[in-house]
Amino acid sequence: MQSILVQLSDAVGAAFATLSLPETLGQVIRSDRPDLAPYQCNGCMSAAKLAKTNPRQIATQIAKLLENHPLIKSVEVAGPGF
Repeated sequence: MQSILVQLSDAVGAAFATLSLPETLGQVIRSDRPDLAPYQCNGCMSAAKLAKTNPRQIATQIAKLLENHPLIKSVEVAGPGF
């Protein structure tokens, strides 16, 4: 069985791929701020550079794609310096 980090990374990576962005940007790690969330993905900053758009816009699209995923209870777009 795959670890939860691998399973979440696969799910988030697939969401990036849906937006024609590299799946590798969907890597999920344990949160730097576990008081706010258990996991995080920082790929939207790099994705925004590739797509020449706002990272928050990409993050919002990714969050929408993950809303009903069975492994994910909730997904939020965090602001800078969360």
